Amino acid sequence: MDTDRRYERFLGSLPPIELMTEIKDEVDTYGIRQYIAGKIGRRVDGRSFNSWRHGWSPYRGVRYPEQIVGRCGFCFNHLVIDDGQKEALERLGRRNVHAVGLPFIYIDEPAPERIPDSLLFMPSHGQTRRAKGGELEDIQLRNLNDRAIFDYALALRDRFKFVVICLHGSDYRQMQPLIDAYRKQGVYTVLGATGLDRNALVRMHRLFHSFEYVTSNGIGSQLVYGNLCGCKTTIAGDYLEYEKEDFVGLREIEARPEIRDDMIAFYREKNMRQVLGFLFADDPREGRVHTAWAAEQAGLAHRRSYEEICELLDCGWPRQVIGYCGRACNKLERLLSRRNGHGND
Repeated sequence: MDTDRRYERFLGSLPPIELMTEIKDEVDTYGIRQYIAGKIGRRVDGRSFNSWRHGWSPYRGVRYPEQIVGRCGFCFNHLVIDDGQKEALERLGRRNVHAVGLPFIYIDEPAPERIPDSLLFMPSHGQTRRAKGGELEDIQLRNLNDRAIFDYALALRDRFKFVVICLHGSDYRQMQPLIDAYRKQGVYTVLGATGLDRNALVRMHRLFHSFEYVTSNGIGSQLVYGNLCGCKTTIAGDYLEYEKEDFVGLREIEARPEIRDDMIAFYREKNMRQVLGFLFADDPREGRVHTAWAAEQAGLAHRRSYEEICELLDCGWPRQVIGYCGRACNKLERLLSRRNGHGND
């Protein structure tokens, strides 16, 4: 099949992007709460005053609850990956902590036929955050070299039958000129996850199951997802290092500079080769599938039923009232704390 035709057919097989009007909590990000409720015929109403984060990290130096749950404010339940996170949160004083695995493991869709000799290149991505005026803005990683990403994909193009760059929503819009320019040279690009897309995780599930190989230039959830979906996964190419500027806008990190500095040191390539050496490779073709490792990292053993997750995330009107009052009290407490000179407590 002609490569252009294969690419168009591949794009047509992906779930459509359906943007939600707003996201109030991370449990709504990427559409996971709506997806799980839909699986058992339930509606999603109101705000969920619960925490459940999507990201994965090999970093285990947890000293503050925000490192696991973020700045979630008042929460009824904290959903975490595994018993290690559960014990860490409880040790730090949080209650109602439940080990349930990553949200991604709850996506249950038919797997497509995998494209032979295909490579999905997933570079480390930036973030989409809400600016002071309320509008969304895309922030790219400081060391992310846009053109180098496309040049690397171009170099791989003749070594695989089908190569596609998968870009996060925070980078896709800013890279549009390069996407158009390199398309003429046979470098294909696909939009991956976007926080407001209610089909984002279903889309990623299909993406990973469509490719034989996955590679990345840094650390992120793509390493776990790729292995979990049966892809031969590697960290290859020019490794991307984090800098202080990459944590701007992440309030739970900005409030604790010592965490930021620890994480920057932890994610240096030299250290990551010691922690995740089995994933590093000179060539993406050296990739292997590490299913058992990915299942452990994703908390697959802690997967609950859809009914149980809905009960944990449910917030009927009585809880809505309590939740909004609780967050208002938390906000007032933070304001008073800052006024008294204890803003990081």
